[in-house]
Amino acid sequence: RVAGCHIYNNTFIKTVSATENCDNVFMAFNSFTNIPNALHLSNNIIYNTTTEANDFYKITAGKFVDDCGLVLENNCIFGYREGTIPGDAEHNRNTVVADPGFVDLLAAFIDSEGNLDKDEILKGLALASDSPCLGTGKAVAS
Repeated sequence: RVAGCHIYNNTFIKTVSATENCDNVFMAFNSFTNIPNALHLSNNIIYNTTTEANDFYKITAGKFVDDCGLVLENNCIFGYREGTIPGDAEHNRNTVVADPGFVDLLAAFIDSEGNLDKDEILKGLALASDSPCLGTGKAVAS
């Protein structure tokens, strides 16, 4: 059981290889207990590079109650099936559903086996000057 978990200021990239090894949902829960406001995701970029948009989450046991345990705030979510990003009002605030506009997503990295220089990858993951994500984050206490 998770309560009070806060995941913030990250970039998550699901690649084509993810679909070969498992389904390409962003989150998979073995059992979700719907503890109110248990899991907060803030200021994250969640990017699916695959050609097929998958559901944002799946649950294998129990029932996921929308607007209960998961809170999404100021995230950019791209490449997931329309209507599968949970939450409304206070449980899904300021979500940008658009390509985040990386300088260069480095297709060579996605297609390779990860044999590129770390600094080259990080430069490519910077946000371009016209990114819809710029200025959309929120302050996260502590």
